[in-house]
This record gives sequence, structure tokens and C-alpha cells, in this order.
Amino acid sequence: MKRLSLVPLLLATCLGAISIATLTPSSAAAQDDVSIGSTNPIRNWYAGGGLGVSAGLDNGGGALFLLNEEVGYQLDPILLGGGTDLQLRFGLDLAQHLGDFFILTFGARATASFGVWTNGELTIRVAPALVLGGAVSIVDEVCTVFGCAGGGTNGAFNIQFSTQAELDLLQGMLTVYFRPIAIDGYIADGSGARWNIVAGALVHF
Repeated sequence: MKRLSLVPLLLATCLGAISIATLTPSSAAAQDDVSIGSTNPIRNWYAGGGLGVSAGLDNGGGALFLLNEEVGYQLDPILLGGGTDLQLRFGLDLAQHLGDFFILTFGARATASFGVWTNGELTIRVAPALVLGGAVSIVDEVCTVFGCAGGGTNGAFNIQFSTQAELDLLQGMLTVYFRPIAIDGYIADGSGARWNIVAGALVHF
């Protein structure tokens, strides 16, 4: 009776293991291929707001405390390639400028949020935006022993250009943002402009 050699069997086993290891992608390689937003469920509706300050860029425009609210709908992300994506948001924007006088701005906001980096849990985004709407300013009447001056209400068309840095958290449920540049341009009989700086958050649902 012939004795079977184990050498061919061991050689075949080793070659098979090497082949399987070569054809199976490693977990590290798979993690490197994470696409922006690919692990986050799509939550189309959002609402949120922020706090900040606004300063007049024209003569007589003082610094005011700023409240900003936003609500709207976010489209499904568009993959742009190169590890980036684009999320378009469309919503309503409302802001109150509070201080020595009062300004209310309102309008439709369109935001293009570009995802530039992610690790699957956190995503960093850059988001320019445009707001088209109106503005109403209310100035209190000031009265002294010499009489009353100022006061009244003025309306204007408002256009705002802004950009902000965003951080997506909690698998896309929360977006924290910082908006260092937001320029309001008021177009009326007497035009003016204000620079807004806002920090806030959006909740997606």
C-alpha cells in the first residue's frame, strides 16, 4: 500500500489561502474608499437657527445682535467625484437684528453644501448661499425738550451672499455651522449694507 505524501496537499492549501487573501479587499482599503455621505441616511427636511452680530457697512449703521432662523428641504446628495459631493438646500430664512434700532429680513435661501472630507461619522462641508427677499427697518422716535426726531418704518428689497463652514454629526442628523461672511444688501430709496457673522445648527429629519 502506497503512502500518501503531505507535501502536495500543504502546497495546495497555501496557494489557496494566498489567492483568497489577494482577492479579498482589506478593511483599511475599504475605509479609505468611504464616499462623502454614503454612510448617512437621507433626511430631507431641516430646521434650525443661529446667533450672531451684524454691523453696518454704511454711515450710521451700528452693531446689532442677530437672531437667524431657517427651515427648508434638502435634495439627495449628488456625487461629484474626487471624494466630494453636493447637497442642495432650499428654504425660508428669517433674521432679526436687535439693538438701538430693529431690522427684520426675510426671504428664500438657496444653499450649495459641498462635502470635502469625511471619515464615515463626521463630514466637513463648505456651503455658499444666496438669499432673496425683503427687509423692514424700524427706528424709534427720539424725543427731548427740544422736540422729537427720527422714527419711522422703511422697507427694502434684500439680497444676501454668504458662505459657511459646516460639520455634519450624528450620522447626518445634526449640522453645526459657522458663517463668517454674510453680506446683506438693501435696495430702496436709500440703499445700505450689513455684514453678518452667525454660528448655529440645523437639525435634519
